[in-house]
Amino acid sequence: MTYHVDQSNKIECSGDTALALSNNIEYTIRIPAKEKQKAVEVLAQRRKGRRRRWIYLQLFAVAPYYLLLRLPAGERAVIDVDDGSR
Repeated sequence: MTYHVDQSNKIECSGDTALALSNNIEYTIRIPAKEKQKAVEVLAQRRKGRRRRWIYLQLFAVAPYYLLLRLPAGERAVIDVDDGSR
């Protein structure tokens, strides 16, 4: 069975970001805007000279990791790709 992962708000945008895993189970994680801001500040201090884009890519990689921990063993997940046309 294939599960689908979708993101509500780009990680680099202001406001909360939510990621959802859905099929016969549903699980959602929400990253509050304040927590994203704190994480960006910490990563920027640790990684001086790194561009903000790199920091947001790191955050984006961690978010699905925690979501996919809820995926049943042996199941597949497909991450929805936003084409940017919206």
